[in-house]
Amino acid sequence: MGCASSRLDVAVDSDKQRRSSTTASTFTNLSSVDCEASVAVVQPGIWAIANALGALPPQPPAPATLGSLVSLHGVPNHADGTGAEVVDVTDSGELELRLEDASAGDAPLRVSAANATTLPAFPANGVSLACLRAFRKAHASELTDKTTSEVCESVIKPIAECARASLAELLERIGAADPGTGRPFVGRATLFVSHAWKYKFTQLLDAVEAHVGAMPAPDLVYLWLDMFVVNQHANTDKPKIWWTVTFREAIRSIGSTCLVLAPWDAPIPLTRAWCIWEIASVLQTKTALDIALAPAEAEAFEKALVRNFASIATSLSRVDVRNAEAFILADRDMILRVAEETVGLSKLNELVLGRMREWLAGAGREALARLPGAERGTSWLLWGVAGLLKSQGKLDEAEPLYREALEARREVLGALHPDTLGSMNNLAALLSDQGKLDEAELPYREALEARREVLGARHPSTLTSMGNLANLLDSQGKVDEAEPLYHEALEASREVLGARHPDTLRAMGNLAYLLQAQGNHIASEPLCREALEGQREVLGERHPETLNQLANLADGLRSRGALDEARAAVSTALHWQREHFGEFHFRVLKSRAIQAHINLADPATAAEGRAAMQAAVTDMRHHLGAENEYRRKNERVLATELTGGSQ
Repeated sequence: MGCASSRLDVAVDSDKQRRSSTTASTFTNLSSVDCEASVAVVQPGIWAIANALGALPPQPPAPATLGSLVSLHGVPNHADGTGAEVVDVTDSGELELRLEDASAGDAPLRVSAANATTLPAFPANGVSLACLRAFRKAHASELTDKTTSEVCESVIKPIAECARASLAELLERIGAADPGTGRPFVGRATLFVSHAWKYKFTQLLDAVEAHVGAMPAPDLVYLWLDMFVVNQHANTDKPKIWWTVTFREAIRSIGSTCLVLAPWDAPIPLTRAWCIWEIASVLQTKTALDIALAPAEAEAFEKALVRNFASIATSLSRVDVRNAEAFILADRDMILRVAEETVGLSKLNELVLGRMREWLAGAGREALARLPGAERGTSWLLWGVAGLLKSQGKLDEAEPLYREALEARREVLGALHPDTLGSMNNLAALLSDQGKLDEAELPYREALEARREVLGARHPSTLTSMGNLANLLDSQGKVDEAEPLYHEALEASREVLGARHPDTLRAMGNLAYLLQAQGNHIASEPLCREALEGQREVLGERHPETLNQLANLADGLRSRGALDEARAAVSTALHWQREHFGEFHFRVLKSRAIQAHINLADPATAAEGRAAMQAAVTDMRHHLGAENEYRRKNERVLATELTGGSQ
């Protein structure tokens, strides 16, 4: 696309102040100004005028001052483009810099001001919804079936070809505004939009329009959309320090981010390194993060929520920032390196997964509220939302949903229906996690007896109930009653399901844990290792069941004094459990207590162990409740240690 003559450029620029609220219809008239090679026939209205604007005189970088971020060039032993912060300016005008990769004790680097270029500010403006609609209308035929990347190359960059600026800058220069409200098309950004450039551009616009349109005052929202507000003709390479400081502070300043997810069942942004970095910046600055879906995606997502909630939760749980991709490999490497150095990849996974689960739980609750009363109680969605809340450690929020599901299934399906018995088992498991062991015992016993009657003594669901009741009895200290159930469940699982079935391996681990608690290490440890080996083979190294078994093995190793192996095992388990569940899930708290107990057993780390056990017990009380039996057990361990006893 060619540029119009300078005659039109001058005419447009000469009276910018007067046109600060000029409407799009006025620009349509201006575009008909007689000029050589006019682009009015190529682009209608404001886009023609924007295309005709010439480049402004280049502005030299601002001089570096205290606190400025700069990039180096021509400094011996330092690569050009290395980032740094100015920590002092000497009387002679030289700069003292803290390099972006400097360690805490490193001395500042002194350079001439001529060898340091101040890094650019973050583009602070955004575009309005009216601007996006006008752009879409003007270029409808050029947007069909194109990705965001393709639209940027074939439509947006050519408009700004003459000016070599961002499209937002051009619209601001000509004072473009909404003809309906008079509001400028460009203003200070209030909503950062995180998206993947692989999206169909019209799908991105649909999602943004639906999201902003549902806000209380959509006309006041200005969207930070990179293809509009970033100069696509400029070199975008910036040092690490710009991304860790300037970019992150911009996210904080904007205050709200919208993450566009598509497709809903395999969201592209969760596989893109830049999107992961944007999400990480939002989470670290503790600013608002909302999820946006295009209307067509939202409709499909709503149906899936109701019919197959668990599959969505499983899909989101596969996120791993280590596998994120980028168009430019160097960008990916930089993002992962910075993420590891600043927050840690495991912690970043934990933060991203936690936020996605929060969003999914909220979406599930909203979908539940829209379900007719006759469908809600027996829906899989109710069960799924309750399970997700339980996995997040929100036990008190999950309990009324589990009770609602049980009551509805009893009424609609009957007391002995398999789904009713499943609901009974789920409620009992929740009560057990809350420490309400006596209250959990009755539904566990009822579920086991009914499953034996309805499904048979060797049905997998019956064996699950048998193992659950045995676990409960074990927690209650009724070991003599629990042990035969553990043996029966394991023998039957081996016979019915096979030695390598996940349920068999779980039963094996449960029996090993009981024998371990009885001090029978000769019998428990080989069984525990067999279960762990099987779970690694069948489920994988990082599966929650495998990690739980590894933590149990660590506890057993502690009991017989193998502290080094125990410490290594629980550290591995806890590392991946934190990433998968967050800090306050029951299994994480349990592993934290095991780790603390191991340190208590070693005089060299006993003080560290006492502090860690105190923190774990406090978090258990807060997140699991004062009645949780595992919390009580570890509180007794701590009390014994503090009074000088042995455990």
